[in-house]
Order: sequence, then C-alpha cells, then structure tokens
Amino acid sequence: TLATNSSIPAAVGIFLGSYVGLGLLAFLFLWAATSLVDQEVPQEHDSRFYRRIVKAYIPAIWSLLGMQVDIQGAEQLPKEGRFLLVCNHLGILDPVVLLGAFPKAQLAFVSKKENSHMFIIGNLMHKIMCQNIDRENDREALKTILKCIQLLKTDEVSVGVFPEGYTSHDGKVHHFRKLRGGQSLFISIFLNVTPYGIVDILIKDQLFRLFHYEPPPNKSVAKCRQNVC
Repeated sequence: TLATNSSIPAAVGIFLGSYVGLGLLAFLFLWAATSLVDQEVPQEHDSRFYRRIVKAYIPAIWSLLGMQVDIQGAEQLPKEGRFLLVCNHLGILDPVVLLGAFPKAQLAFVSKKENSHMFIIGNLMHKIMCQNIDRENDREALKTILKCIQLLKTDEVSVGVFPEGYTSHDGKVHHFRKLRGGQSLFISIFLNVTPYGIVDILIKDQLFRLFHYEPPPNKSVAKCRQNVC
C-alpha cells in the first residue's frame, strides 16, 4: 500500500514534466521556424508551411486558454472562392478565434503595423500574408488596401479586417475608422470588391459579418452588386 501511495505523486510528476517538456519543445520549434523569417523580403504567396503551423497551433491555444467557441451559421459559408471577413473587434484573441473557426479559409488579416514587431507573431503573420497598415499615413494605408484587393481578386487568400480600427468591450459595432480625408478604410476596400453575399455568423455571441467575393465571369462589377443578400 505504501509503495502504491508513493507511486501516485511520481506518476503525476512524470505527467506534468512530460506536459511541460512537450510545451517547451513546441515553443522552441515555433521560435526556430519564425526566427528564419525576414520581413524585409516581400511575401507574394501564402506559405503552406507556416499556414500548417497556424492550423496545428490554434487548437492547442484554444485548449490552453480554455476557449469554448460555439459557431452558428457556418453552413451558410461559401464553399468556394475568397471572401472579405468584416467584424467587430473585442480583443487581441479575435484572430485566434477566427483562424480556428475558419481553418480552410486561409484568412490573412489587415493589422496595424505595430503588430509586425510582436515576438514570433509578427513573423508568422508575414508568412501567411497578413497586411500591415499605417493608420497615420493615408498614402501607405491605401497601398495596403490595394494589396488586399489584389489578394482577393487573384484568389490568393481571404482577407479579414477590423474596420473599427480599435478594440471595443461592449460587443457592439462602432463607427469605422476613417482616413484623414474622411473616407472609411473599410469602404475603400468594399467599393473595390464585388459584394456577392452577406452572411451573419455568431461565434460565442459575437457577431461577425462575412462578405463573400466571387469574381463574375464577365468581370462586370455592376451586375454582381445586385446579388447582395
């Protein structure tokens, strides 16, 4: 009996040690993989390698943080084609939620340029085609918008934007952040991307609005604008 009782703490210690060891190995692998990234080199295509890393690590992050995400309305998502995901911004974990909720969408987010300096995350974002936006420089911001339009039209990735430009904590959609000239960043993108359909998605009581882009056969924008749901 004494031997059995003493083996229990030992087993718990081995389990915890293994858990911590595996976590450390996962962190070291992620650090090593992202340390090779040079953000000065333009990323023209979504990296399959780094996209797989994201898909592998997101469920682990959900589990580690105890996240339980309830997705409603996923059956309404488009089966093919890229889309523009526009949603309110509750916190820094929103991209983690969305990447896990839509693993096949190849989402790339528009993010403030300061996020590119985040440890590990900045380099990872660069490789999966996330686009940095300078919110204080209209000319540079418009370059980012044009790049997003190109990514959608060339079927490279789907694009996720938080048009409010800041996080809110009341769960409501606030005014979209504007350029100094008064034009909304979101409107600049939306007017150049044909809205094919609009779907409301509820994830853990948070409303995400999805605009699906599908290039029309004759490349006529006006014709598809009538298809907005």
